[in-house]
Amino acid sequence: SRLFALLSLLPSATSDVPVLTLDGDTFEAAVKAHPLLLVNFFAPWCGHCKNLEPEFNKAARHLEGRVAFAQVDATYEVALAEDYKVEGYPTIRLFAQGQHEEYTGARANASIVQWVLKKRGPAVVTVSSEDALKKQIASRRGSPAFVARGGAQLLAMFTAIAEHRRGWGTFVFIADALPMVEVHRGSGEIVELRGAEETSDFEAVLEFLRVEMIPLFGEITEDNYAGYLARADAGILWV
Repeated sequence: SRLFALLSLLPSATSDVPVLTLDGDTFEAAVKAHPLLLVNFFAPWCGHCKNLEPEFNKAARHLEGRVAFAQVDATYEVALAEDYKVEGYPTIRLFAQGQHEEYTGARANASIVQWVLKKRGPAVVTVSSEDALKKQIASRRGSPAFVARGGAQLLAMFTAIAEHRRGWGTFVFIADALPMVEVHRGSGEIVELRGAEETSDFEAVLEFLRVEMIPLFGEITEDNYAGYLARADAGILWV
């Protein structure tokens, strides 16, 4: 049957380590079968990959039944590695409903779990009070927090922006009569985009978030390096 044919394509994972081993023949079927699939493209000789493996396995056990985990030997499955632009090892990608993005968190069990769980939830967290907003901003650690204040139209646009840019930081919405978009970055810095016209332009808001998501000078950490990489074409001086 069709169902049997699909299941027969998917490799089984042991009960001890629920991580699928995929190749060119099974990869596409696995992506289609799992709403969320985190794939580790590795090289057997890579020291960083060997350090990641136990952390990746712990995260897989923690999220078993909620998120599927898999691994691909990129030195053997060269075509897959080229298709998904694997240029270094390890490279981790999250596949979700036909879309994929590179993992931008730290290579530790807790960080992997936290990053993936964030992807499972809504792209934008809606809060109803300033106190709740402060708590969301306080939880950002070193990564930026993007706050939209306004009505339903701004919320819809902000959600569309956030849906494919979750790795940038935390996206929060709070209803307000005066539309405004804020970027909370670095050590308590806040940058604002005000006005109904400015905050209703998708491209303008997106560019504002992209440009302002990181401070002009700051320490690079596991929480904010995705933002610095996103601006790597802007002439960054590494010291």
